[in-house]
Amino acid sequence: MEPFRYYQNVCTTSYSFVWWDWSQWEKHIDWMALNSFNLVLAFNGQEAIWERVYTKLNLTEKDINEHFTGPAFLSWLVVIKAYISEIMTKLLVETL
Repeated sequence: MEPFRYYQNVCTTSYSFVWWDWSQWEKHIDWMALNSFNLVLAFNGQEAIWERVYTKLNLTEKDINEHFTGPAFLSWLVVIKAYISEIMTKLLVETL
């Protein structure tokens, strides 16, 4: 038996699930459980957490709003930020 049954990808989360209501989620959660998935991506609500963190770091509402994309593009925000971070880290290491 597999120790982990992975399910989802970041694009599906943004393109499809972002528009779901609770009744759709409830059916899908039941389906995931019936299919023994135990490692499921769950990005829902992360932007609300980021907004709270950024506010505590004294970023303005304007700064925060410029950071976020629309709901269908939230996965790209994650990917782009990770890619840019990787490039910047490499650049900083190479320039030292």
